[in-house]
Amino acid sequence: MSAIYSRLLTLWDNFNPGEGWLWLLNFSGGKDSSLLLAAVIDFLNSKGCLDRLLVVHEDTTIELPQVHESVREVFRRVRDEGARTAILEAEENFFTLMLKRGYSFPKWNFRWCCRVYKYGVAKRFIKNLPQEKILNLLAIRGDEATRIRGKWIREEKVYGKRIVTSSPLIDLDVRNVWDTLRTQYPDFYGGLRRIYVAKADGLGCWACTVIREDLATLALDPHLYELKVRLCNARCTGLGHFIEALKAAVRERPDAFPRFRWPEEPRDVRCRGKCGSCQIRRAWRGRETPKYIVQPCWERSDMLHIIFARAEDGLEAVEKLPAAEVHEGGRILCVPKSLMRFLKE
Repeated sequence: MSAIYSRLLTLWDNFNPGEGWLWLLNFSGGKDSSLLLAAVIDFLNSKGCLDRLLVVHEDTTIELPQVHESVREVFRRVRDEGARTAILEAEENFFTLMLKRGYSFPKWNFRWCCRVYKYGVAKRFIKNLPQEKILNLLAIRGDEATRIRGKWIREEKVYGKRIVTSSPLIDLDVRNVWDTLRTQYPDFYGGLRRIYVAKADGLGCWACTVIREDLATLALDPHLYELKVRLCNARCTGLGHFIEALKAAVRERPDAFPRFRWPEEPRDVRCRGKCGSCQIRRAWRGRETPKYIVQPCWERSDMLHIIFARAEDGLEAVEKLPAAEVHEGGRILCVPKSLMRFLKE
């Protein structure tokens, strides 16, 4: 924690809120931004100027429902503390825009979703802020330093405003983040453990296709994982097939498609067998929602997490694994590694 405090103290000395600086913190709902938020609240509270903190969250319209609710709960607590919050929303749903512009699902070298739902809405928001000096706080760790080329502070002019972007977690790795949350901020830690059930790192949007495997969606919402596989397989098989698959998905899970509207003229992808959707379809073709997945317990090296798609299957497995710890009504079992052989029998 002293490393974070030292970085925040440097920022305070150079970008003091008393000199007109607005501290703007980007909050995704994940572990890194949660730690940064908790640390900044403590720091600014000690300085008596928490009202100079504005916490923002970019709504991608395809967030996991559990993350969506977690963000809103955290924001309620932040406002009670005395800071300000804002949820930045793009005008159109992810799938509305995909059909309107003829986009494929995102891939590593065409992350149009980040451009639209992250950078785009953030730039427009900053442009409309009355403050001319803004300290933009990002939760980037030291083991992610290539994202910022090793520089934890950089300054630029955006719309005539002086914007300083800083990453106060630059001295920490993923294990440091979890250790600090567990020991210093147990309330944040408890909430995060309910959504990081698959592994200690990685929590994204349910429709994300940049990643090779989506353990978070599979663990938290197997139905959405199934819909994702269906939609990925349908996108480059013809516009009509994709629209029918999307209609079915919206009927089944309207909560997963906020602000969705059908565009007047849906467009198909320009496909020659090598488009992003073709590559994604090949990667996701034939996938089925597995009965269960097994992950190492990232708190105890001698234990495993068995995450079931259906709670009934988990409760049935308890009969073979009497020493299992049961979580989430049977969807998650925590068992000693030595007992796994009984599950396979």
